[in-house]
Amino acid sequence: MQVGANDGVTVDPVYPFAMHYKDSTSVLLIEPQNNVIELLRKNYIEHPSAKIANVAVSATSKVTLYRIRPELQKYYTGIIGSGVTSENKSYVERKAVSQLPKKLIKREFNKGNNLTESFEMNSMTLMDIIKTQDFSKDIDWLQVDTEGYDDIVIYHSDIETTKPCVISYDKCTFLRRKKAIFDHLSKKSGI
Repeated sequence: MQVGANDGVTVDPVYPFAMHYKDSTSVLLIEPQNNVIELLRKNYIEHPSAKIANVAVSATSKVTLYRIRPELQKYYTGIIGSGVTSENKSYVERKAVSQLPKKLIKREFNKGNNLTESFEMNSMTLMDIIKTQDFSKDIDWLQVDTEGYDDIVIYHSDIETTKPCVISYDKCTFLRRKKAIFDHLSKKSGI
């Protein structure tokens, strides 16, 4: 299971494994951005058990997310422009300013345009997504890449019920909160 699947391929630890073992794995890919869902579907078309949920993971029914404007993402000099999507507006703005060409930034600002945009997305708890997608609640691998909100997603993942064998996430994007997530995982998993 992957939360924050993006295009499903770029810098993606799940894709090579899922495709190599496509006849013996089921994968649920969760991605809130409408503009990358078709590419995600295309990239997983050869996987017979791939399910895709176009929703965010949260305890609320809607979330506001921020991203680099889709028409500017192709100019992003980092790894993948569509990967910079988060609930943290200032994080996305910093990434845009530091990773878009300076001439483009100047041109956009001179036109009065923002480099980023917000969008509202439906959201559900992970258990509700699992039920909606008719996916097994027995998760071997929970991969989370949500640009600074990995810990929040994990808090809403009901790990007592799903009992993932492996949880992968980017601890670098929430260093100040890392002790809290380690404590949470230890308490919930019985370690």
